Amino acid sequence: MNGQTIARYKILEKLGDGGMGVVFKAEDTQLHRTVALKFLPKELACDLTAQEQLFHEAQTASALDHPNICTIYEVGKTEDGQPFICMAYYSGETLTKRIEKGSLRVQEAIEISVQTARGLQKAHEAGIIHRDIKPANMILTNDGFIKIIDFGLANVGTWKRITRKGATIGTAAYMSPEQIRGERIDYRSDIWSLGVCLYEMLTGKIPFEGDYEPALMYSILNDDPQRFINISPQVTGQFGSVEMRQIEGIVKKCLEKKPEDRYQTMAELILDITHLQSKAHEAVLPPVQTKKRFFQNMHRIVWILIVVVILGIFSILSMNSFFSKPELKRKSIAVLPFKNLDNNQDDEYFSDGITEDVITQISRFGDLTVISRTSVMQYKNTKKTIPEIARELNVGTILEGSVRRLGNRVRIVSQLIDVGTDTHIWSETYDRQLRDVFLIQSDVAQKISQALKVTLRSEGFKPVPERSAGNITAYEHYLRGREYYYRFNKSDNEFAVSQFKMALDLEPNYAAALAGLADAYAQRVAKFGFPPEWVDSAITISNKAISIDVNLAEAHKALGLAYSGKGWHHRAAQSYQQAVELNPNYLTAVNNLGVEYSFMGEFDNALIWFKKSLPLNPTFPFSYYTVGGSYSNLDDYEKAREWFNKCIELQPDFQYVHAGEAVMYLRQGDYQHSFIEAKQILAVVPDDLEALTLAGWSKLFNGEYTQAKSFFEKALTIDTTGTYWYGIGRSSSTALGFINLQLGQEDNARKMFQRSRRLDQIQLDQQSEWYTIRYDLALINAQEGNKIEAYRWLRKAIDVGWRDYHLGQQDPLLKSLQGDDEFKQMISGVQASIRDMRKRWDKLEKE
Repeated sequence: MNGQTIARYKILEKLGDGGMGVVFKAEDTQLHRTVALKFLPKELACDLTAQEQLFHEAQTASALDHPNICTIYEVGKTEDGQPFICMAYYSGETLTKRIEKGSLRVQEAIEISVQTARGLQKAHEAGIIHRDIKPANMILTNDGFIKIIDFGLANVGTWKRITRKGATIGTAAYMSPEQIRGERIDYRSDIWSLGVCLYEMLTGKIPFEGDYEPALMYSILNDDPQRFINISPQVTGQFGSVEMRQIEGIVKKCLEKKPEDRYQTMAELILDITHLQSKAHEAVLPPVQTKKRFFQNMHRIVWILIVVVILGIFSILSMNSFFSKPELKRKSIAVLPFKNLDNNQDDEYFSDGITEDVITQISRFGDLTVISRTSVMQYKNTKKTIPEIARELNVGTILEGSVRRLGNRVRIVSQLIDVGTDTHIWSETYDRQLRDVFLIQSDVAQKISQALKVTLRSEGFKPVPERSAGNITAYEHYLRGREYYYRFNKSDNEFAVSQFKMALDLEPNYAAALAGLADAYAQRVAKFGFPPEWVDSAITISNKAISIDVNLAEAHKALGLAYSGKGWHHRAAQSYQQAVELNPNYLTAVNNLGVEYSFMGEFDNALIWFKKSLPLNPTFPFSYYTVGGSYSNLDDYEKAREWFNKCIELQPDFQYVHAGEAVMYLRQGDYQHSFIEAKQILAVVPDDLEALTLAGWSKLFNGEYTQAKSFFEKALTIDTTGTYWYGIGRSSSTALGFINLQLGQEDNARKMFQRSRRLDQIQLDQQSEWYTIRYDLALINAQEGNKIEAYRWLRKAIDVGWRDYHLGQQDPLLKSLQGDDEFKQMISGVQASIRDMRKRWDKLEKE
């Protein structure tokens, strides 16, 4: 069938042939996307019952909207009446193919199992039993997701199934004992099958074997699986003996012969396996990640040594004069990380979580400046004195404390110190039940407000969201999820998501955990190149959190991040504004407001918010970087460099500075230095999307097309969705289209431009406000000789925030326009708007 067109689908290749269907890879010629088409085998194509079952499969899967379940687009028929299902095509490989390469690492096997279990949990909640869970029906996508496919045997109610002649319902090696005996089955049969898959992932072998199917079935019904250590000693080498017994115990419980002896629900299995996942996560870090952290730690050590030397030369006062003001404000506070006094250092997340929650509670008081979590966490286990820390953070009071957990009890000691007089304003020791931890946080916040004579910002506002005493376990999962979210890398994001979900499994209406999950989903798209569908989920979950607790600033901030991912900048700014009104000391919301104004081309307003963030994190380099970037946007390169240099003083290995300077050099036409700055980042983080695109554009602007091509091609292998717009706001596929034209490869150029246009249209259909989309369409039309359309899209880009007239004047893709009076007038108008913003800011700064 290769090359044939069926309905609107062009068949590309055959993907597989199973007992109940043949699957082909195809191209949707209308929507220009790759899909998978499933047809009935020829001998069943005319069987009405078989057709009914095919439609049943489509209905079953389409009813399950979940990231780990395949997406069904439509059900149709060919001209000759042959039915088919059109579903999403996922780039990657089946778990079968992955296992054929060798047994998986423990962490990888656990992650696959967790994702599969969550997909099946969604199915079970809808009353659906898959009945055919096996590695061949689990796809590992290139972006790290598991997709469960083939719901052809799924059981809903009393659905009657058929098979091809001689075929077994399900695949024998993965069938549960009750399934083999032909008994009535329930959700616990899927739990058995998933246990078989986990066993196979870890050992490379199935737990029950036989030379022929009856022998295999006999083994399933009567034999016990071999111990891991007897099959695959390397698994024990990856994991400690205690953890090995735990994971083997999980598999054993899945494979109990009697359904009542197994896990009774997927939720129970998920609870156990994600608890184990945290230990696997710490024990088995990916090699690249380990190397990266080692590199970063070495930089920190070098920086600490430099600071020590400088401190030996200069006085502490002169060293910190950059951060300090002549007088410390009494109504300003830093909450130092509470010391963890437990013997188990794995519980650091709990004491850190207590610290952050206290910061959150006292941030809700009106006229109190509270230093952000980002700034205070650097003082964890510090040897600096209280006066030193106070001068660096420019605060008049400091709260310090400790946490110790003993069984179901917790002891929290806290004391508030007036830095100016070096006296204790207030101190308290709390020795209570663990479930009282929320009341302790509330009491600490109230005592601080009384001591500093500050009040709530509005009447009736609750300083602490209400939580029931039964939430303590959920709270612990939430704290751990939040800890890993702040690490800002892909593997930690995955773990954070699992922890937030565990919290929500226990407390479905836990607003803070919902906000954390929404944040993590939005972070996936913003930082790790995940498909934009995750942003839609983030919006839904954020709104649910707000409906539960309208005063939860974190929920409004999460909604803002999700809106930003959709390109809805005005809505994002409104959500961030709401978060700031609820918590004026909420650093992330303050910073992100500035970011949204930058996206809208309002650089003076952006600078206002970036400057407001400085007192909240005076030792955090990113705040200084954003101020420098705003001055660069306002054409004040001298001040931009001044602020970028402050970043380097704070953190010599701060990578964002190189990106900011690369853009500055590019605007000034110094392409060589722009490339050098981008390479500085790539030397440390080779797959950084912003650095790859900046390196590519530096080479392209300089006419070095072959070198530029390699950077853009690598960027596209990472950003497969085509949604990445940072750097200088241009599409990598559009750049490759231009480069292919210069290299005489017109067909490839046309394909790249078509790809960009298609992706641009998708975002426009979603009402995205990104100026980059409009500018990209202006570039494509200019290259295709459509000047009228190019000018139309360039005007649209300016209307929604495009201000980079320097690059517009140099852009090789706009060469056909740059001599026109119309183009010069448009550029002149943008330049005038930059001058007006700079004048307004200069006036405001003088005031």
